[in-house]
Order: sequence, then structure tokens, then C-alpha cells
Amino acid sequence: MKRKFFSGLIGLMTLSAINADAGIVTITVKNSDGGAISGAVITKYSGGNSAFGTTDGSGQASQTLTGNYSFTVNYNYTSYTIPTALIGAGDVNYDVYTTGLTIKTLQSDGSTPNVGAANAFYAGGNRTLPASDGAGESKVELFPGTWAFTSTVNYTSYTRNITITGNGTTPNSKLTESAYTTGLTIKTLQSDGSTPNVGAANSFYAGGNRTLPASDGAGESKKELFPGTWAFTSTVNYSSFTRNETVGGTGATQGATSTLHLLLPVLL
Repeated sequence: MKRKFFSGLIGLMTLSAINADAGIVTITVKNSDGGAISGAVITKYSGGNSAFGTTDGSGQASQTLTGNYSFTVNYNYTSYTIPTALIGAGDVNYDVYTTGLTIKTLQSDGSTPNVGAANAFYAGGNRTLPASDGAGESKVELFPGTWAFTSTVNYTSYTRNITITGNGTTPNSKLTESAYTTGLTIKTLQSDGSTPNVGAANSFYAGGNRTLPASDGAGESKKELFPGTWAFTSTVNYSSFTRNETVGGTGATQGATSTLHLLLPVLL
């Protein structure tokens, strides 16, 4: 009986010693404004990766641990790693912050928004971002790093590498990146070089035939596109002319315009 008693007592003492050496690790994930981020997935590493937890409505996940650990927080396909530290008897709290990215997609005049522009970035796969809103803005919270971002307007795209700034440990890190379409004018004139072909049908090929506005009273069809080369077709009196044309600009600066002139003979 005494042997069992002492054995149980030693077991309790051993468990108490282990618990005394352990600490509660709490990781709180916040956005750039300091608001809680739920659904962030956290892993821990100590000789191997294992699950730590998923943040709740208050942006927190906790575990009782002892030993050397690093932690990786994953959110919106981006991640931030908390460096290795010795977890001992005291509780440990980590606050982690994302960076607020705004992608602003504007027309060639530098102010008119490209409402509904599609946005994405590549992080182990193509990741969809919100479409541009009424101000031409797409907003997302990401951890610092560099990725290829693509904006698409009227079936044309602009891709560029953007470095998300910030350090993951302090709030109020924000970044705005702008993309600009080029103002394209297709001018369809008669053989005299001045009389407009009013109502000419226009289109271009970008993964399919894409309709452009019919030529107006000045013989002009206007559209905002990102720079690139496509096959353009204009149709007058059931006859068509197709040619490859390059839409100028860089996508990174405003004010780019391209005018394509097409002269067609008068059909008698």
C-alpha cells in the first residue's frame, strides 16, 4: 500500500514539474487597422511541423507548450513566421499584423475608375482578389512578401511584381499600387481620309472575339485596354479589314493613348 502511495505521489510531483515548466502561448492575428482576423491557420515547429490552431473570432489561438518553437501564421495564401524561442514557465503572447494592400485600377486619364476590374495574384497558384469597386479599388490584407499581381480590364491584362511592405509585428502598414489602362481610339475613315465611316463595327481577338463600340459620328470607337498586341477587325458595308496593332503604354503610368487609323475605299 505504501509503495502504491509513494508511486502515485511521485507521478503527481512529476506531472506538476512538467506543468510548472510549460507556458501558455497565445497568438493574436490582426489586420493593418488592428482588427481581429479569424480563420488564420497557425502551425508550430520543433523538430517537425504540427498544428497549433486556427484563430477564433477574437483573432486568437492558444496552446500550452514547453521547449523551443517557431510559429508560422498563414492567411490569404501568405504567411509570417515568428522566430524560434524557448517556451518556459511563463505565458507568451504574440501579436501579428497583416499589411493592407489597395490595388487601384484607373483609366488613362488617371482618375476614372475601371469599375469591376478583375484582380489576382500568384502564391502557389492563382488567387482571386476582390473585383475593383466604384472607386476602382480592390482591398486585401496580406503578410509581407513579393508576388505577381494581375489586373484584367476588357479582356486585357497587366501583370507586375508588387512587394508587400511591413514587418508583420506592427500595425498601420498600408500600401497602394495603381494600374492604368491605355485609351484606345480606332478611327475608321473613308478613302478621302476625312469622311467618317459612321456605325462601322469593331472588335479584337483576345481569347475570343471581343466587341468594341461601333464608330461614332467622328468615325471613332473608344475603349480602355491594357498594353499589348491584338488582331483588330473593322467592318464597313459587310466588308472587313483585320490587322495586328499594338496598344501602347506601360500599365504603370497614366496618360497613355493609342490611335489606330483605318482608311476604307468608298463602295460604289
